Amino acid sequence: MKKNPELTAATRQTLIDAFCQLCPAKPVSKITVRELTTRAGYNRSTFYQYFPDVYALLEAIEDRVIAEIMANLTANLQKETLAENFIGAFVVLHERMATYYDVVLASGNNAAFTDRLKRAIANKLMALYELPTDDQQVAYVTDFYLSGVIAILYRWIGNKRDLPVTELATLIRQLIVAGVGSQLSMRP
Repeated sequence: MKKNPELTAATRQTLIDAFCQLCPAKPVSKITVRELTTRAGYNRSTFYQYFPDVYALLEAIEDRVIAEIMANLTANLQKETLAENFIGAFVVLHERMATYYDVVLASGNNAAFTDRLKRAIANKLMALYELPTDDQQVAYVTDFYLSGVIAILYRWIGNKRDLPVTELATLIRQLIVAGVGSQLSMRP
């Protein structure tokens, strides 16, 4: 029997959506396949046609988030307008991926996701700007920069998006361009 690609994609997406609905209420380790398939309106065997377990489903979401971030980053870096368009690019990416951010940044698996994301972005930046991959200082600076941006996103999502997304994007851009001292009153 030949599968219908649109139906297959819709079924997979329904399972992902059900997982995203369950994640805010409980850790991934507590989400069962039975609970997920009940919410999605499918039986357990349908789930297993798409994913071996809930962790594979989480990984599929992480892969999608990383791919979307990398596509957005690549598009903006190729135009050499990342600094100028950072806020707009950040807002657009957030609008498209908000639900997935909530899952990957609050899943209890965030350390592994953060490492994957930082590695992907660092590799892209090093290749684009022809930075030496064996330079320890470049590695430290890149890690500092990416860790800071991701930490701000974790805090923002944990605080239930207490700043408007444009204000958050402006803050991140100011920190990148002008440094932490520009935002804090640094007194001896």
